[in-house]
Amino acid sequence: MAQKNELKVKKYARRTERLNRCNNRYSCYNNYLTEHSIVLNEKRRQAIAQREAELGRKYAQAELEANDPASMLNRLNQKAVEDKKVELRLKYRAKREKTKRLIAKEQRKDAAYNAQPMLDELARYEQSLNAELERYADERTMSAEAKLTTIDQPSAKVLYEKESRQRAEALDAYKNKINSIYDRKIESFEKKTKKRIERWSDKTRKAQEKLKEVVVDNEHLVDDDVVLSVENLSMHFGGLKAVSELSFKCHKNEIFGLIGPNGAGKTTVFNCITQFYKCTMGNIVFRTKADTLIHLNNFAVHDIVVQGIARTFQNVEVIRECTVMENLMIAATRQFSANLFEQMFHFPILKIEESVIRNKALKVLQFMGLMQYKDMIAFGLPYGVLKKIEIARTLMCDPQLIIMDEPAAGLNDTETAELAKLIRKIRDEYDCAILLVEHDMSLVMDICDNICAISFGRLLAYGTPDDIQSNKLVQEAYLGVAEDEYEKEESA
Repeated sequence: MAQKNELKVKKYARRTERLNRCNNRYSCYNNYLTEHSIVLNEKRRQAIAQREAELGRKYAQAELEANDPASMLNRLNQKAVEDKKVELRLKYRAKREKTKRLIAKEQRKDAAYNAQPMLDELARYEQSLNAELERYADERTMSAEAKLTTIDQPSAKVLYEKESRQRAEALDAYKNKINSIYDRKIESFEKKTKKRIERWSDKTRKAQEKLKEVVVDNEHLVDDDVVLSVENLSMHFGGLKAVSELSFKCHKNEIFGLIGPNGAGKTTVFNCITQFYKCTMGNIVFRTKADTLIHLNNFAVHDIVVQGIARTFQNVEVIRECTVMENLMIAATRQFSANLFEQMFHFPILKIEESVIRNKALKVLQFMGLMQYKDMIAFGLPYGVLKKIEIARTLMCDPQLIIMDEPAAGLNDTETAELAKLIRKIRDEYDCAILLVEHDMSLVMDICDNICAISFGRLLAYGTPDDIQSNKLVQEAYLGVAEDEYEKEESA
């Protein structure tokens, strides 16, 4: 019987892995279709805008002559005078450097050499350049006034209207050309990608049908709104009972708190859910985003994230030698569906998946307010930022359930208040449940919908924050038994 169950678990694991690979490839092509279409349309828009700007520059002089020839000539004169000024300043600089070299050379020969004549000559040269600039400016002004009298503005308007029609016709022709090119590109791309999407959709459907043969037994079915069901969970380390017959349920879109004194077994519960520890007894049932119930007990620790569960740790576990962007992309490694052969020969799917995951990481960074740290090495960043990076990595896994182990540890009051808003925002925007362990009771009571209090691995109380606050067992576990009550118990 045990051998039969083991074979069933192995079959379930293989079929789940197959389904996840099909789902990842299917979602990858879907995302790539959307993103690449946006890129092609943006390139189309930029090409048309660039051509429009070129035509605008080409006919700008005609427009100015038709509407305001005086301002056009004034602008052209100012530019010409500025260019002449730069030219004369370069001449003066060359003359000054040459004079300095001659003075230094003569002073090396004779220390008493009088350099004043050369300096006077340099000053006269500067005055001559200034006078030349003034003459040039006057000549340009006179030339502009003379030219202004020769401009036939009505004729210029007729010419401008003609050139405007030519510009509009040229722009329309270019738009038609660009639109036809990009329409063909998008049509070809969509046709090719949709074939891939249909193929992987069929594979996903077949994998789901095969998986139904080994889903959770009916006796373990839970309510439709339950994401995680922990039943009679026990974890023993030799003679030490870290967790003993603990049961609770976490519902969809719920922020669920798990609290208790130090050593109560909270992190052990998390480790059992994520299969860091294989529990001694009990069932852990999880509802995936595909609305399939699975036994987490049957999975290896590295397969848990694929099922839709992501977690953070008490200590910040970012890769400090990598940039913030690289940390997020590494977190999505399990979503790559390209096999070894496809990676070895750099098949197109590898580039597609990397592009999709990079864009996803940028969206998560924007959501978390970390864009300014995108290209920074994680080492040396503030502790509050590292905490945000760790939470951001969980969002890269498309989680159905996020497990946070003391996320507010080490944060000040302001950062804790921001964290509370962020957790609610994650719950709403990413449509996921959050299972939280935290010692900051103000944070827990503020954001949690339901709370489970434990002590020495056993359930103390379960209910809303108000119920937990008024529960005497919880008060005793956190605050201890009052001295008069203790005396009454001893006398009894």
